[in-house]
Amino acid sequence: MKAVKHDIDLFYIGVRLYQLGRHEDALAFIEDFRKKYPCREAFNNLGLIHYQMAVHALAKCDYDRACRFKLATMPDTETRAATLRSKGGAGDKNDECPYMAQFEYHIKYALRDLKTACEKDDAYIPARVNLASVACDGMGG
Repeated sequence: MKAVKHDIDLFYIGVRLYQLGRHEDALAFIEDFRKKYPCREAFNNLGLIHYQMAVHALAKCDYDRACRFKLATMPDTETRAATLRSKGGAGDKNDECPYMAQFEYHIKYALRDLKTACEKDDAYIPARVNLASVACDGMGG
């Protein structure tokens, strides 16, 4: 747990990069943190980052379709790992769009990570809200 205590900043840097819209950078930091501490907060934020990247790619293909994904989402700005520190321890025109592959890639990982966050804690609201947003267009399969 000492390693986790020293790597919590990876989580917070990733959160801040997400808030600044630097999703690729945020993804790298949160993924590094997740490897050390695979907590619900990390999976939630990974799913949310992939979700945002998917929506951004879809908007390049079809802005109106991307707007269907613009629902409430909740990044988690805190991780329970911080307690270690304080204690001392579709078949249409979009098929031809070059960004559809990016959209499909990121939406797939958004679903995977958000579902994992939900599995880690059934009562964890941020992941449930975010999963509902990702699955809004029938992508929840």
